[in-house]
Amino acid sequence: LGVLGGLMVTQLRVDQQGPASLNFYDTIVEQVSVDPLALDPNAAGEHQASVGPWTAHLRRVDDALGQRNLSAADLAWRDAYVAALVSRRWDGLVEVGDAYLRIGEVARGRKTAEAKARSIYLDALFRARQQGSLDGALRVAEAFTVLGDHEVALQGARIAEGLAAKARDPQARDRARAARERMVTLRAVKSQGGGPF
Repeated sequence: LGVLGGLMVTQLRVDQQGPASLNFYDTIVEQVSVDPLALDPNAAGEHQASVGPWTAHLRRVDDALGQRNLSAADLAWRDAYVAALVSRRWDGLVEVGDAYLRIGEVARGRKTAEAKARSIYLDALFRARQQGSLDGALRVAEAFTVLGDHEVALQGARIAEGLAAKARDPQARDRARAARERMVTLRAVKSQGGGPF
């Protein structure tokens, strides 16, 4: 994976910046085979930044944003995106989606960045469900709530409830039910035209 990552970074820096570069990444990642049974779906903490192969790249993103160096931030973000995709972990995708929004706020405006972040979060939700991660489903539901996408947030909370029911853990069921009730309330507030979301 280290060699593959190096080749992808080299190719990206040769390519022009933009959507074509991300398409290159998507094509490469589709060709990478990772055994999902070798991964720990519960490796990430609940609402804390996790540690993974994308972590150092995201630090570079934030450092570059602090210096208002958007080109360096974009390059570091693409490295983080590939690392998160190859890892097959939901938490990496959530953190990469969050970082994309931070870049968007500085570079192109948050609204422009939301479409790509939404797509990344959907991939994270699929992974969380596939891996049976209650924390993952709840974290992604929260990300969609922040985006103001309450329908998908509610779907994430329902997935979390299903996962909690399989776990037969009363605390997990309580957490998932509370999240779903909160999502229902926020959706109702938005449909009535109120609230910050």
